Amino acid sequence: MKNLLSFCLLITYGCAAESKISQIMPQTSTSCAEKPTVVLNTKNVKDISLNDQIVKESAQASANKSIGYTFTASAGQEFYYKTAEDICIWLYTPDNQILKGVTIPTTGKYTLQVSAPKGSTSFSLEMSLKSGDVSKKEHINLSRINPINSVNTFTSTQAVGWIWLGSVNNTSGTFSYGEPLIPSKNQPVTITPSVVPYPRTIVTIKTRTNLRVNVPQPPNFQLSDKVDKPFTSGQKLIILRVEAFVDKNPDVNHTRIWAQVGKP
Repeated sequence: MKNLLSFCLLITYGCAAESKISQIMPQTSTSCAEKPTVVLNTKNVKDISLNDQIVKESAQASANKSIGYTFTASAGQEFYYKTAEDICIWLYTPDNQILKGVTIPTTGKYTLQVSAPKGSTSFSLEMSLKSGDVSKKEHINLSRINPINSVNTFTSTQAVGWIWLGSVNNTSGTFSYGEPLIPSKNQPVTITPSVVPYPRTIVTIKTRTNLRVNVPQPPNFQLSDKVDKPFTSGQKLIILRVEAFVDKNPDVNHTRIWAQVGKP
């Protein structure tokens, strides 16, 4: 109850401003990636109805298991949510794109994906859909969903490029933060600690490592151009974003892990 009260006090107009709409709040956790790293299993998705009512859901999510909610929304409506827990939230449009704004763009079925930035946590989440006409809204004390779930929103560190980190032992193209990194056939693990790092973690380069303009892109996953000189052993970097993919040639048994980095 104390946490929820503190949350309300953070809203610009406060919980007592009954005629006002709560303001846009930042993503619940500053460790959330721009997009999920875990595939949402349909067995963990619940269908709900949000129109003109506040729906409260409770569940348990983790860094390697997401919880999902689907609901029908109409173009022009706005999605609101409130939670006191440290969780990551992404909202998918009917064409499977992550929503980049606060307003529902098209009528159809939307999917909300919830996970934890690390470990596991139980959570309570209040959600609602309201008309986009602010003058006709009633106060519901729920914050609008953040339009950009990117770690770069929460740090002033400037990205300098992408580096290879290592591989993880699966072929699914997914990973868990803290999972051990292993070398590929031709490339060693480049950082220490030698685990998949959380965003905003400071790591140390342990072997000569090239800095690239971008992460290798499908379908051939060719290396992009180099940026400046390679990093040498002992160089410290801050992890801004982590990406994973399966390169069918030559590491068919591993998922490759790359990271966007900056200088701390």
